Amino acid sequence: EMGVQVETANANRLAAQEQFNVSEGNAMKQFVASVNDARERFETQLRVQIDQSNTTWPREINTANTALENEANRVNAQNLLNLSVQAQNNLWQRYRDEASWIFQMSENATQREHELGMLAMEIANNQDVYDTQLRNSVAGELGKAAIGAIFG
Repeated sequence: EMGVQVETANANRLAAQEQFNVSEGNAMKQFVASVNDARERFETQLRVQIDQSNTTWPREINTANTALENEANRVNAQNLLNLSVQAQNNLWQRYRDEASWIFQMSENATQREHELGMLAMEIANNQDVYDTQLRNSVAGELGKAAIGAIFG
């Protein structure tokens, strides 16, 4: 009986040890998968930041270059036309006003065209309603006349 108990205890210990080893192996696999996932997310986020940076800095350089070029063109135009700063500012204001006026005229024309289209749709709808009411009224009167003729 003692031998059987020892064998049973040894078998239980062996089974528990194998279960522990499998559990630890699964935990290790899960840990490795978690580390790999975290590394992949980190690398993806880093790639996005690098791509954004690579997009932003050339744009900023181009903006700075354009600003310098525009300022050089302004000074050259001022010197070429022999304009004072005030005269040049007045000229730019005139151009802005004209551009704004042209834009507003275009917007007004578009708005008028839209309103005309809406009015045409409303007139067409009113015509359809009037035609329907007229047909219904004529049919009603003919029905009354027919009933009056039949029943005296």
